[in-house]
Amino acid sequence: MKPFQLTDDMQQELTDGIKALAGTNADDAVGSSPFAPSLRRRTINPLHSESTTSGPLNNQTVPSEETVGASPSIEEPITVEQVLVQRGSTHGDFTINAHISQMLKDSLRNQHGWGNLNDVQREALDMISHKIARALSGNPDFKDHWDDIAGYAKLVSQRV
Repeated sequence: MKPFQLTDDMQQELTDGIKALAGTNADDAVGSSPFAPSLRRRTINPLHSESTTSGPLNNQTVPSEETVGASPSIEEPITVEQVLVQRGSTHGDFTINAHISQMLKDSLRNQHGWGNLNDVQREALDMISHKIARALSGNPDFKDHWDDIAGYAKLVSQRV
């Protein structure tokens, strides 16, 4: 079997799309992007600071001790462990969540009407089941669980 290869036109379209997504706008510190702010690239390199001192390698500049970490545009990276602790407080224990979610999904898939659903409807029910499991295993008062459930239902409603 011959491996897939991009044509020159496809390569150019891909390159243009990447350039468009990476484009910057003077009014937007993280660049213009059709993606949510959490998915946009962020400038976190302190080497672009105005206050620098000469370094030993090829007269490159390096940040002075006062400027490293001083810029408000630099965001501290969050570790996976921190994310898991944060999510655990709202989503509950992952093992319990997975068990509830899979039970709900299995129940749906074993119904006669499952075969009548299109991919959008099936995916929405899967995601709604996932969100219900989070509400049951985590914090049921976490508003995002309920907003997400409504959002997936709305996505299907808009396509019916």
